[in-house]
Amino acid sequence: MKSKGTQELVLRLHKEGLNGNEIHEYLRGTVSRATIYSWVKSINRSGTIDLTSPKGRPRIIRTKTLIQKAKQRLSRKKKASSRILAKEMKVSHIAMRRIIKEDLGLKPYVKRVAPKLTEQHKIKRRSFGIWVRKNIRKSMTEKILFSDEKYFDIDGIYNKQNDRIYAPAREEADRKINLANFYKKSFKLCIKINWSELILWKN
Repeated sequence: MKSKGTQELVLRLHKEGLNGNEIHEYLRGTVSRATIYSWVKSINRSGTIDLTSPKGRPRIIRTKTLIQKAKQRLSRKKKASSRILAKEMKVSHIAMRRIIKEDLGLKPYVKRVAPKLTEQHKIKRRSFGIWVRKNIRKSMTEKILFSDEKYFDIDGIYNKQNDRIYAPAREEADRKINLANFYKKSFKLCIKINWSELILWKN
């Protein structure tokens, strides 16, 4: 809705004899031509710019009651996607997505997986780096043909795309969910091939 001052200016210009096209040129496009014509029509009908009732048909799906229900549902600890919410409230998936994005101003964020390092882990990494610099020489590395390592997760596969949280910003999402290491049980398999031997070990 335009400011009250703009509406009063349009009303005064119309009383001075300017038509809708002339008013639009006077305002230099700050108000659309269609809006000015709508205001002029209201002035001719009632003498004022009546904007008490919004234009268009009333909402029958995205009502205030449904928006409030969706907000309360998203505030629970039990997470739900937009498809699940749409199914629970018996509305279309597109309508629920518009409620979440446009009416509630929320965006979907996934959990960020980060290494769950402790101070003890950092000390061990530092000591291992010092040991490598002291004991591994360049001549030893030239004999290595291939080396690789792989982590195998015992707890199964975790797909973070299936675990989303709705929040207005990334910072708010991080406050609601902790950065977590979901693969608590895992082991590392390392392999190294030298000129004369194959070394395989599990950590």
